[in-house]
Amino acid sequence: MYGFWISIFDEPEHVLCDNGGEFEEIQTDKLTTPSNHPQANSVLERFHKELAVMSRVHNCTPEIAVKYLRSQQSKLVFFSALKIRHSDSTCCPVAANERVFHEHELVWRHVPRRSRKKHEDIFTGPHRIMKRLGRYTYKMTSSKTASMNRPMKVNLNDIKKFVIPDTANWKLNPKYFDPAAEKLNCKESTPVILDFNKLDTFTLDSIAYGSSPKLFVIPDWPCMAWYKPLHDLVEAEAVRLEDEPDLFLDSNGNPVGSFAWKHWLFYSKN
Repeated sequence: MYGFWISIFDEPEHVLCDNGGEFEEIQTDKLTTPSNHPQANSVLERFHKELAVMSRVHNCTPEIAVKYLRSQQSKLVFFSALKIRHSDSTCCPVAANERVFHEHELVWRHVPRRSRKKHEDIFTGPHRIMKRLGRYTYKMTSSKTASMNRPMKVNLNDIKKFVIPDTANWKLNPKYFDPAAEKLNCKESTPVILDFNKLDTFTLDSIAYGSSPKLFVIPDWPCMAWYKPLHDLVEAEAVRLEDEPDLFLDSNGNPVGSFAWKHWLFYSKN
């Protein structure tokens, strides 16, 4: 099919396609669209719809139905012009600010319900933004690793901002802290470090200087740069904390609620 097209229109400089395996044999430079987001190929998807209609009407394969579509090119021009006309800001009484994410910013990623099991949430994360590829496309890490070897490409409409909670004034509920400290054989009155916004500095200090025994709470965010060094280079024992709404208490002693991730209590004796 591709060979038939380039024999008519010549080989293009780039091919915009999804991540399907049928494009692996194409040697032309490929620009892939984000997964689970066919809107990125909006005009092409409209073309496929018309091609499918011609295939059913004439009872033939898509390779043959292409010749019936040559008279339908005006439809593609019409739909493209319609999209441009109604996206003109002068036609819209409401001005919306475009969302922009920066490098290393944390985000949630929306996954279609059909791709998830019934008990799984439709949002995964947090993910860490690696690079902005275009106006609506970003490259980010997986939610399970901070490695940049296998990045994910996503559309702007499929991500939303992840806000790191301000935990500086929180404290662990003694109902869950005492059993966890007992499992770690921590009997002395060691203060608990609970500050999610300073884990980068905390990890570097722990690796470089060690210091006195300490207890600290770590959220299960594998996408963060500090996650792997903290587990591999800091000598500490850990126990998983309970997933309960009253695990953390605010400055007034009120429960702060449930979280979408797990928490670990680390005990460093160095």
